[in-house]
Amino acid sequence: MKPRLNSHLQWRTILCLVLIVGLFSPVSLAAAVAGQVDANNVASAPAIDGNLNEAGWNLANSVSKTTIGTPNNTVTMGAMWDNTNLYVGVKVLDGTLNNDSANVWDDDSVEVYIDANNNKGTTYDSFDRQYVKGYNDTGLSSIGSATGVAHAWAAVTGGYSVELAIPWSNLGVTPTAGMTIGFDVGNNDDDNGGARDAQAVWWGNINDYNNTSAFGSLVLQPAGATVTPTLTATRTNTPVGPTNTPTQTATITNTPPAGTSIKVNFQIGTDPAFSGYLIDGGAVYAARGNGQTYGWNVDNTTWMRNRNATNSPDERYDTLGHMQKGGGSIWEIALANGTYGVRIVAGDPSNIDSVYNITAEGVTVVSGTPDAATHWFDGTQNITVSDGRLTITPMPPAPPITRSPLSTSPAAAARRVPRRAPQP
Repeated sequence: MKPRLNSHLQWRTILCLVLIVGLFSPVSLAAAVAGQVDANNVASAPAIDGNLNEAGWNLANSVSKTTIGTPNNTVTMGAMWDNTNLYVGVKVLDGTLNNDSANVWDDDSVEVYIDANNNKGTTYDSFDRQYVKGYNDTGLSSIGSATGVAHAWAAVTGGYSVELAIPWSNLGVTPTAGMTIGFDVGNNDDDNGGARDAQAVWWGNINDYNNTSAFGSLVLQPAGATVTPTLTATRTNTPVGPTNTPTQTATITNTPPAGTSIKVNFQIGTDPAFSGYLIDGGAVYAARGNGQTYGWNVDNTTWMRNRNATNSPDERYDTLGHMQKGGGSIWEIALANGTYGVRIVAGDPSNIDSVYNITAEGVTVVSGTPDAATHWFDGTQNITVSDGRLTITPMPPAPPITRSPLSTSPAAAARRVPRRAPQP
């Protein structure tokens, strides 16, 4: 596929944050939606020992939203499920650990919040839970029933980890693939003994302990998915013409097995990778040395961003690549011909002066116009690749209206709105 650059669109800032590609039968598209944790379905229950060393754990969600003080820990978490339990794992990197208070939340500890019927109520009901597991604690504090809940903590290099198995029978719901429950995770930090100094949560707020309305969502993913891509590819890429539209020949050396996914984060190339994601730093299409071949039609490194914005849910949503600032409006990845689930997240935590309409193989995957309340948009489509590459481009807007030369009255002139200048 050889899409055409549309120079008249350069004023529109189209931003690509995250791309996830999965081969169907089945496919899991993990954790790319703002405010959503995807729980992998597991065939074998993990050992609840606090170590989080089973292959199914994917601690890709950052607990970094400040609610109290100035948190200085690095906290990541993830979830899994089977027909018996919901499993929650949290890893805390903290150089100063304390367990010296009567209240577990005043020490270094992890809080897990659940709204099992996802009603986002302003008071706790019979489906709502808070569990607090402390560093170096044998017990479990709870609001709501803790019957049957298995829990453990373990020391790790630079901190500790916590693991919980929460029976569905305790929560009063029957799990099914695709089911959504309300969910949040918090971390209490005590750096000097006594009362806690700081708290951070993944998604909610300081009132999580008695109000579920600000919780995020946890979605139970179907069985059979994995998160380890095994696709490799070799390509040649010869730019032609003034628009640098690539032509290609392809040799695909491996077809990804069903249930795998390839996850790409668009960011400044020298910054650390987000856990579980490949980096796209704006380089021209080429083999990346990580088993994948992907990139842009032109060098787009100048137009990659790290906003460091406080409203970003995690680093994936804080980083982005402009798709039209520098002419780099075509992004591709080598894939074997076939049908894929493609998810794209677009947005900018710091700006809302854009129009999002991004296509894969000419099919719109994500679109929207941001405002003060909505900075990010997510979309997923089934996309067929027939030329050895998945091609991502912005879609042109509707053609401008051509006005008659006679429409030059003062009233008509007053109705004209000047085109907005590009923003960085």
